[in-house]
Amino acid sequence: MASNQPATQAGHYELISFKIRPLKGASGVELKQVVTQWQISESMFRTNITGSATVLDAEGIARTLPILGEEMLTIEWKDFYGNIAKKEFFCYGLNDLGPHDNKDGLLSYRINFTSIEHLTAHQDDVRQSFSNQLISDMAQSVFDTYYKTSSKEIEIEPTVGNQTYAIPSLTPAATMHFLAKRAYGGESSTNNYYFFETKEQ
Repeated sequence: MASNQPATQAGHYELISFKIRPLKGASGVELKQVVTQWQISESMFRTNITGSATVLDAEGIARTLPILGEEMLTIEWKDFYGNIAKKEFFCYGLNDLGPHDNKDGLLSYRINFTSIEHLTAHQDDVRQSFSNQLISDMAQSVFDTYYKTSSKEIEIEPTVGNQTYAIPSLTPAATMHFLAKRAYGGESSTNNYYFFETKEQ
């Protein structure tokens, strides 16, 4: 979405809050002061948003919370246009855990996270057949079935030509890629279909 505000440094984000909490229970722990670097990655060539944050932990949060790679993250940031956003993500892993520069009691580790929509959709595989349908209708059906708990909406470019496919056992994202590769939009279309996620959609 375009913004009328003057941009600062392209790609720069100011971290406002970085809270981690268990899936159930506690209100969470604020990590903003101990996050030394962080990133969120989205691309039209990636099916889902991913991100990571490097933490220097002097309080032993990784052990006392503990961080297992099954937590929720609430991240609030200001982008280079000055817009403030707040999103929830799923923490799926903790790695590179170890002492930081051999300093007593100071741990360094990386928290990896992805979108909740991606986690939710991959609870089940797609086992479905489509008979004599437009691929755009098939894609909408897969989204409605496997991304049904998503707060995001999908934008599907129209296709032409009914087709028949049987999906024996693929993840929802792999199914979308399968359909995208076979989609045809007509003579006026470039026929370059992609399935990808952004922070907004």
